[in-house]
Amino acid sequence: MIIYNADLVDGLITPSENGSLRVLCGRGIVTVLDSKGEKILNFKFKEDPRVERVKVIASKVNVEIDPNSLLCFPDEKERTIEINRVEGKLFEDYVYNLLSKKFHVERQKEQFVSLSKLTGVKYHNRPDFVVNGNVAVEAKVSSVDQGQISIFQIL
Repeated sequence: MIIYNADLVDGLITPSENGSLRVLCGRGIVTVLDSKGEKILNFKFKEDPRVERVKVIASKVNVEIDPNSLLCFPDEKERTIEINRVEGKLFEDYVYNLLSKKFHVERQKEQFVSLSKLTGVKYHNRPDFVVNGNVAVEAKVSSVDQGQISIFQIL
């Protein structure tokens, strides 16, 4: 959870070191408080075009997303991480729904025991899905990690 001060600028909540508002946000929770500690109900943050992609995927899996829960982060890096996290989770749900209509699909099934704590080398031992017991599927919305996929090909 992140807490920061903000001000209302041109109808948008904007981070400000000496702001009269307090914003609490993180993992789907957004609360804006005025200087008296009372909740403000109607508020907006600066739009981000990436949120539209999240809305489209959310509509495909029948999930309702509050755009403010993605836009409330004061730092661009934190905002990007949250948008990517939610987009990835929703896309994974979308792919699961598509595959499970025609195939037997298991989620996050451990393929082999990882000894990463002993060896110091990270192994990807849980693909997003295992289809029909033998096909590993990774649902990706960003760049593909070929090393991760090649581990599953060996199995």
